[in-house]
Amino acid sequence: MLIHKGSITGPLPPILLGGNCLNWVKHSRLLGVDIDDKLSWSPQVNNLKKNFANKLSLIKKCRFLPKQVLLKLYYKVIIPSVTYGITVWGGMSRQDDFDALERLHCRAARIIFNLPKDMPSTEVLDRAKWDTLRNTYKLSILKLIYKIYHNDSPSCMARLVTKFQHSYNFRKKHLLIPPSLNTNFMKLSTSYRGAVLWNLLPRECHEAISFRSFMKMMNTSNIIKNTDFNNLYCKRS
Repeated sequence: MLIHKGSITGPLPPILLGGNCLNWVKHSRLLGVDIDDKLSWSPQVNNLKKNFANKLSLIKKCRFLPKQVLLKLYYKVIIPSVTYGITVWGGMSRQDDFDALERLHCRAARIIFNLPKDMPSTEVLDRAKWDTLRNTYKLSILKLIYKIYHNDSPSCMARLVTKFQHSYNFRKKHLLIPPSLNTNFMKLSTSYRGAVLWNLLPRECHEAISFRSFMKMMNTSNIIKNTDFNNLYCKRS
């Protein structure tokens, strides 16, 4: 696969490996995630939508089961399969694809809690006391950034963040420097979004003594829930 943003002119040269000619592909599956040559993540989300809808059909057929059983089935079996790798593919360029997943998430709440079809999605999630998939995505980014910041991740991940180096400036001591926005593609990246989200957090979150205490702070905070990447721009420090 040749990952690129533009178009290719002319035939691609053959690549030989052990006497075999490798075929050029536009997308491929790696570790359970579909990667395409534009990094649009459309193949990944299209497969997710189909699988998600099929699993919701199973939930619908099992509505005779107690609500607690359906909730366990949804949050221990279905949702992990939907959000797997969301830190990577959540930065997709087509927000309509993400909206489609959100609608399926709300449909699950309507089925499990027996809510009317015409009830607004926000009210459905409030009744179910569920978080949106977008907030799950943002939280997954922060989990990763926390581990990188505190050197609790593979060393190769350190390049995703740039710490503020001026130790005399205590106000910015715990902040990260977002990468330059040379392209809109960079604005969708984990490096940029991770730095933006991290810098919005209060200092006590940055200094959380353990990952568990950090997650406890995140679960009770409204800062991340109120952050909209579409309306948020961040200048380099």
